Amino acid sequence: MGLIFFGMGVSLCLRSGFGNNPLGVFVTGVALTTSLSVGTCNMLNGLFQTFVGIALERKNVTIGTFIIVFFGSYSIDVANMIFPVTDVMTIRIIYMVAGICSYCLGFSLQQYARCGLGNYDCFIFGLAKALHISDYSKIRWITDGLYIIGGYLLGGTVGLATVILVFFSGKLVVFFKKQLIKTFGE
Repeated sequence: MGLIFFGMGVSLCLRSGFGNNPLGVFVTGVALTTSLSVGTCNMLNGLFQTFVGIALERKNVTIGTFIIVFFGSYSIDVANMIFPVTDVMTIRIIYMVAGICSYCLGFSLQQYARCGLGNYDCFIFGLAKALHISDYSKIRWITDGLYIIGGYLLGGTVGLATVILVFFSGKLVVFFKKQLIKTFGE
């Protein structure tokens, strides 16, 4: 379920035209320059992150990590087929808000399920270990920044959704996870 919400969130933010999460900006830019789908670019990047994670910190990578890479990427492409592109500002704003919430709920569900780390976290923890940086948020900010810059240079859209996700996605993920625990227990 988490991967379905993740894919819908990425797709809705993309369709809103108001930017996307840092990695979404990058994979969208790659998709625009290669003619591959956003989901395929996400999968290729996810595999890259996973193999870097394996090389740097093998213990964080599980079968769940690979499931996340493939199913999450596929769900982006399916959602892109479902949600139409629109010029209606009200619909675009609804897409953005729903996309941000769906993206964060997806990550909350993934964490709640405890089936292993996602590829991005494997990548971050591997880099943190290799660079001897114990502050997860510092290495995450650096990689997010590089993804945003690289994606923007490749034609990805940076906008309001990008800013909101950079600054508030962590808090929204924690909020949704707390609600899941309240509702369904540990």
